Amino acid sequence: MRVAIFLRAINTGDRRVTNAELIECLGGADLTEVSAFQAAGNLLATAFDGEDVASIVARVESSISETFGFESEAFVRTAAQLTETVDSVPFSDVQIEATEGRVQVTFLRERSTVATKSSVGELVPDDDLVHVGDDVWYWLPRTKISESTLKVGAIERILGPMTMRTLATVEKVLARL
Repeated sequence: MRVAIFLRAINTGDRRVTNAELIECLGGADLTEVSAFQAAGNLLATAFDGEDVASIVARVESSISETFGFESEAFVRTAAQLTETVDSVPFSDVQIEATEGRVQVTFLRERSTVATKSSVGELVPDDDLVHVGDDVWYWLPRTKISESTLKVGAIERILGPMTMRTLATVEKVLARL
């Protein structure tokens, strides 16, 4: 089974890891055909057919911790899950073209609830668009991310661990699966 693995907080701050080091590390986590896309913790791998995603996550996180000495959450998605994520972007072409921003896709560790979705909605500034799905949330900033007043840290406190990529990155990873 081919999977995409999105790692949180790789190559930020003092956490510098090369793609070659990540590929070797995941080979030690019983994953094969491991490859990397860009230098931001976007990986593709083959796991055992029918294996449950939670066991892949546990092996990846354990291997990273043992190899590099720091924690990094892993967000594992199958090709079918990534296809659904890409196909479910809630913003119209008109909305996207009316902004300077790029659609951001944020993978969640825990499923969101009606209550958490409502709490996030209260944090969204008028100039940005946010849609929270079950295991992903989408953000369309009107301008550059750095100019937005959206409090991503506050959203993470509500929704739990997460990692963000541009829609274009997710589409490119999906194309390589």
